[in-house]
Amino acid sequence: MRLRIATLNILGTADRWSERGPLVHAAIGKERPDILALQEVDFAAGQAEELLDGWRVFRGDEAEPGFGNALAVRDLQPDGADPSWERVELGEGRCLVTATLAVPGGGTLRVGSVHLHWQPDEPQVRARQVARMLDWIVRAAPADRVVIAGDFNATPDEPAVAAMGGAGFISAYASVHGREPAWTYPSPVTPDDVAIRPPSCLDYLWVRGSARVADAWTAFDEPSAANGQLYPSDHRGLVAELEIGPDAD
Repeated sequence: MRLRIATLNILGTADRWSERGPLVHAAIGKERPDILALQEVDFAAGQAEELLDGWRVFRGDEAEPGFGNALAVRDLQPDGADPSWERVELGEGRCLVTATLAVPGGGTLRVGSVHLHWQPDEPQVRARQVARMLDWIVRAAPADRVVIAGDFNATPDEPAVAAMGGAGFISAYASVHGREPAWTYPSPVTPDDVAIRPPSCLDYLWVRGSARVADAWTAFDEPSAANGQLYPSDHRGLVAELEIGPDAD
């Protein structure tokens, strides 16, 4: 079975959402993911409804719209069954939003959307949040196929990224291309007051278990056709095509 999963930090309603929103919506339609992890969704402004009409959506971070995790799933469940949703607190106001999906042919796939601490000079906070997430995964999904996607705010050399690899996760993009993308943040022409870092990879799609990465690519990075000076977000998104085989156990 093939599944397509995508992730994007959409920058909420900051910086010209009325113009960027249609670009994000069009890119979702172009990529056609089955599962979509979004970050910085402004729920109060109705962004989830605007972008995800017809999806099954779980909203995390209701009290913190700037963190705005959302996990959206198309109708993958057999017999119309509802996914099992859960929110996992990671500290510092951050969370992991997860869904457990029944997979045709047997077994489950657990997927999650995460958005970690943002301050560039505090990698120890991100490492602590990843440790909490991995502790929960060990308890909740020790043998399951697991996909964690989102804005880690961590460059590839940070402890948070190393911890994911040490826990048996592989980066979908790096597994296909031999390295992470040169940048997922900031996108070109991002305003200086938004671009708090030089270009680097901060976003990841992590896969563990019998879900094989068939392909992976960057996405959500095409500027407006009107003038080329507006991108869907200050982040670049990622997409992975997964081959879902039988559970290893």
